[in-house]
Amino acid sequence: MSAPAPPLASDLLAGLRRLKLAGVRHIAPEVCQTAKTQRWSPEELLRTLI
Repeated sequence: MSAPAPPLASDLLAGLRRLKLAGVRHIAPEVCQTAKTQRWSPEELLRTLI
């Protein structure tokens, strides 16, 4: 079992809240952790979040 993903930085959470992206805000910590581990390109990270 893997460790829980670290929370997003407060400025990122605030930005996602302002943009009304609750779904992205919910999945972003895990997706960011996966992207970092698997060395995704920025485009792949954005594609997955969207």
